[in-house]
Amino acid sequence: MSDLPLGFGIVAKSTQDCRKLDLDAVVALHRADIG
Repeated sequence: MSDLPLGFGIVAKSTQDCRKLDLDAVVALHRADIG
């Protein structure tokens, strides 16, 4: 699985990767500001 760049400092797993997770899995969006 590779991360997809969504914009400045934001990466996320693809929708297909998130759909493959278990029912009790937690999906979080991690934002970072470097600079």
